[in-house]
Amino acid sequence: MAATSSSEGGCSSSSAASSSTPYSSPNVPPFHGECYCGAVRLCVREPAPLRSLYCHCKECRRFHAAPLYSTFLLYKDDVTVVYGDEHITYFLQDKMLSGADARINLQRAFCSKCGTRLFNELNLPTAVLKGQLPRLDESKPITQLRASFQSVFFMQESEMPKAYQPTEHVWCSEAIIPLANLSADGLPKNSKSARCPDNILL
Repeated sequence: MAATSSSEGGCSSSSAASSSTPYSSPNVPPFHGECYCGAVRLCVREPAPLRSLYCHCKECRRFHAAPLYSTFLLYKDDVTVVYGDEHITYFLQDKMLSGADARINLQRAFCSKCGTRLFNELNLPTAVLKGQLPRLDESKPITQLRASFQSVFFMQESEMPKAYQPTEHVWCSEAIIPLANLSADGLPKNSKSARCPDNILL
């Protein structure tokens, strides 16, 4: 489904009503996304993500059954479930965070009716994120994040706010698409993630 504005009922969570106040900028209203069958609806209220990128890592490619995918990162409260929470299934991964001596608790959420990938839920040690993210509450030992996907919210590039357009490629060392085929976008091609100490630009 195409992104829709707050005039369609605002961003109300399935568990508790959220503010339906539009953004102060008329160019970036709250926008909604749905799974393929429409059983789950999401809402994003934040005018700009913490990060937006294309990922080529083998784990994500396998989970999406795609050669690459685009994703944007927000704090958990900035991506809300409008309805259909009962149809969301989570696949839990507990793994070491690449490039840091810390564990990452990662839940991959999808619609149990049609299988659409909805978002990833990440619980990361706040100390690992210090200095990397705006509005980071350093008093909390764990920071909760959600990474959702442009394809859930936008049917074509013209619908996508500029702030949500990907600004880099990551894990290109595991890409199955020749990087030469991606050179036209002019975006940085990281061998790993930019935060990894051994990352290089390809």
